[in-house]
Amino acid sequence: MQWSRPLSWTDDNATAAAVEAWTACVNSISGQQAATPNEFARRYAVLDRQTTAEPNEIEIAIGDAMCQAQTHLHEVLATSIARHERALMGANVAGGASG
Repeated sequence: MQWSRPLSWTDDNATAAAVEAWTACVNSISGQQAATPNEFARRYAVLDRQTTAEPNEIEIAIGDAMCQAQTHLHEVLATSIARHERALMGANVAGGASG
């Protein structure tokens, strides 16, 4: 069985548009620059190993959550992943792959 390369959010136009909308939203709400929600997670949860959140971090997290909801980011990403998985399954069935 041959697997394709890992799925990237840039592979799907709808996901890329949703991430772009999220970026614009969160930048306007928080004044913080981030290309993806994962960038905030790395910046505040992973790199900044404090045990309590600073008030500005809470404000950014709320803005992030609001923007993810407004842009339907999770729904768009889930749809993209499902589309990719269906394509992989179809390619495997067409290629005669066995379990």
